[in-house]
Amino acid sequence: MAVTAHADIYRCNRNGQVTYQQTPCEAGSTSGRLQGESASAPLLGCYDVASQPGIRLTSRSEDDYVMTGGGTAATRMRPATADERAEVGRAYHLVLAEGVVMQDDAGDISHGIYHGQNAQREDVFFIHLPFATGIITKRANCDSQTQ
Repeated sequence: MAVTAHADIYRCNRNGQVTYQQTPCEAGSTSGRLQGESASAPLLGCYDVASQPGIRLTSRSEDDYVMTGGGTAATRMRPATADERAEVGRAYHLVLAEGVVMQDDAGDISHGIYHGQNAQREDVFFIHLPFATGIITKRANCDSQTQ
């Protein structure tokens, strides 16, 4: 029988330095606990993806998301599990606090959009999809996006 562990992730901000960790933040830090199975507002919005039309992630409900753009048809997404985030994080040397993945994904590593930190503890958005993989830039607004 497989055993699955789901850890809470804490987003800590001390003197402007944001970190993600599996233990509560130390005294003097502002903190927020990110739920292990939910995607949150930081993921919603528009992204620039090299050599592809921009991507937009919108929410239909708390656990139902839609990704459009990227030269593909609209794709239903769901919150990434802690195991899925850990798997992608290990593969790309990231600590991923949240993410959404394709609902009908058959890939070896869950295809999706993720948010977390790189090895230098910098806040990053990361994409692992059939047409692109790597660090991506989130747009301030979606008005100038072309699809």
